[in-house]
Amino acid sequence: MKQIIESKNTSVEIFYMTKDAWHKAVETDITNEITGMHTVNALKNSGLKEFVSVAEFQMPTENGTVMAEKIFAKFNSDYENPLATPEGQSLLRSTGAGHTSMSVGDFILFDNKTIMVVKDSGWEMLPASEVAF
Repeated sequence: MKQIIESKNTSVEIFYMTKDAWHKAVETDITNEITGMHTVNALKNSGLKEFVSVAEFQMPTENGTVMAEKIFAKFNSDYENPLATPEGQSLLRSTGAGHTSMSVGDFILFDNKTIMVVKDSGWEMLPASEVAF
């Protein structure tokens, strides 16, 4: 008898900080740097208004950090980044996102439950329940 292994997928939504929000954050931070904490504070205080959704998809479920690293690598690849296509560039222009590659301050929402914010080194995990959606 064959063993049936059920694979579970995780829903993923990628959010980028808008160009205007990025410029505002840099102007107000004395170090002129965007950090993951800026995003965490913005999400807790004002929800998604500084961010735009740039991609949604399903992927096989793994450890959250492992999935985040795979997504980060994909969205920073010249060959795999779906936002590097003409269609992706059109989407970015229409949403106000000012960059193609995933960067510090952008975040990933997993299954509408967990947020992984890109920090200057690593990730900051935030329960979606703490965000003012």
